[in-house]
Amino acid sequence: VLTGFAFTLLMTLAAGNLMSVRFPMGVDLETFKAKNASTTGQLCNLMTQMVVVGTMGMVFFLKLPALPIFTLFTLASAALYWVSLDGAARYAERHSEEIARSLGA
Repeated sequence: VLTGFAFTLLMTLAAGNLMSVRFPMGVDLETFKAKNASTTGQLCNLMTQMVVVGTMGMVFFLKLPALPIFTLFTLASAALYWVSLDGAARYAERHSEEIARSLGA
């Protein structure tokens, strides 16, 4: 269970890193609403969750050994998370003016 949770967490964080810099959305604190994410970001988040649930479902549907499979998936998602941190930082450096404009700064 812990490795499945770690896999889910790292995949979601990796996707969030990339989406937050590629599809920024400004927040007006005076009219703060529950929906404060871009439509593209929400779609990417949905696709990420579908991949995670589909992967977990296939492991259980095919009756594969969960611990070794999820351990491999967790290591792969940790590597993806590490790459997403670097990619998000480089993208933010190159497009800082665009990001600031879209955030209203």
